[in-house]
Amino acid sequence: MTFLKDNSINDDTTVPGLVEAKEILKRSNMTEAERNTYLRHLEAMQNEKSATQYSYASGKVDGRIEGIAEGRAEGEKIGIEKGRAEGLQQGRTEQLVESIKNLISNGFDFDKAVEVLRVSADQIQELRRLILIN
Repeated sequence: MTFLKDNSINDDTTVPGLVEAKEILKRSNMTEAERNTYLRHLEAMQNEKSATQYSYASGKVDGRIEGIAEGRAEGEKIGIEKGRAEGLQQGRTEQLVESIKNLISNGFDFDKAVEVLRVSADQIQELRRLILIN
């Protein structure tokens, strides 16, 4: 057991709550001016810690908002490009359907019409289905 003979605690002493006791003892041995200076220092350190935590949280929120905005912009760009490509493909298909209908109405059969228009084998079934529906 450690006794306070000279208002100090040995550094090699290990007792629960010792760190807090050393802090209290250190403050009680200070002059009023030293204590005020020390307390201002602790307050400044706490303010700095708070400012750092606020800056971190604020930066995290700002980063998240910026990331969401960038994600939306990228998504819109991809959506527009995909929509444009699909629209062009649909327009080509509609044009082929009209061209095949015109050729058929001028005496061509379907097989001859797709041959003249150089339709790919992959498109023939889809075009046949579209022409029979329309």
